[in-house]
Amino acid sequence: MALFWIILGALMLTSSVSKKQRYIVIFFSIVLILLLGFRSVEMEKNDTEAYFEWFGYDSDLLFLQFEPFYAYLNIFVYELGLPYELIQLVMASITIGFLVLAFKKENTNLLFSLSLYYFLCYYFRSYNIMRQMAAISIVLYAYSCLRHKQTLKYILLTLLAALIHTTSLLTFVAFFFRKEKTSFNKLFVIITLIVTFILGALNAFQPIIASLGSILPRYLVGEATRTETFSLSKLAMNVFFIFLYFNTNTKSIYTKLYFMGICLINIITFHVDMMRISYFFLIAEVMVLSEVVKCRRLSTNGQYMPIVTLAYSIFIFSYLVLWGDMSGVLEYELVNFLHYK
Repeated sequence: MALFWIILGALMLTSSVSKKQRYIVIFFSIVLILLLGFRSVEMEKNDTEAYFEWFGYDSDLLFLQFEPFYAYLNIFVYELGLPYELIQLVMASITIGFLVLAFKKENTNLLFSLSLYYFLCYYFRSYNIMRQMAAISIVLYAYSCLRHKQTLKYILLTLLAALIHTTSLLTFVAFFFRKEKTSFNKLFVIITLIVTFILGALNAFQPIIASLGSILPRYLVGEATRTETFSLSKLAMNVFFIFLYFNTNTKSIYTKLYFMGICLINIITFHVDMMRISYFFLIAEVMVLSEVVKCRRLSTNGQYMPIVTLAYSIFIFSYLVLWGDMSGVLEYELVNFLHYK
């Protein structure tokens, strides 16, 4: 796997927008799908093992636990006597397939965009929250349709994503940000990011919050959400976005959704489910960063943005995989040593 990371980095640096890369993209996509599809069902500390435990359950229980698409997929595979890994392969194919469709629709560099998706660790989250990451990829394609004024297609795709994960319905809010004639005020963006980051960080001050007693809801002081309070990756995301906002297309629907995603992830300490909801908006950063690399001179300092973007992506990758919450998904000896030392 470490060799694969090195190869991936080399591909990012050498990728071009020519049509010659299509075969590399196909090969790269197949590798990503196979790695997701044939992962061990015994992985601990994540959802993979939990998904496998539901395989073969009574159909009524499946529909109580999961949305229709995933429930029917389980029943279909189980009734035909096929291995559970086929479900993982189907979900992985949906995830990578709709990503490629979205990147093609926006005419981004396919290989570079897929690599960004990998480096920003969305790919690794598919090892864990498999259904949601598949739905997020469909939603990203839906965003591209909305941007190109294909409203009906956007609605149908979002409803399709909701059949995999109901929280996809929350992304209908994107409809109100579809017009790319206006942008958020820069001062408003900075103040909002600072305020939401501070509000989310309040949970770190356990003694102060605990002293307030029953005034605050119990989940505010929950131990489970405190681990994400002060995160280097979260801080980097805020700082980088402020820098990015002064150097990119602020009117783009993707920039606005990316901003919303950061605000949501800033305040996840108020409720852990906000983290999962934030991914539906935060996924837009892949499009924003791909656009930055493609349009090198969006502003006076635009020529530096590709280098800064790559550096930021590698930082997020390194932090989340080696020291962050992805270590529970990637159970390698080096990761375990660094995270649990």
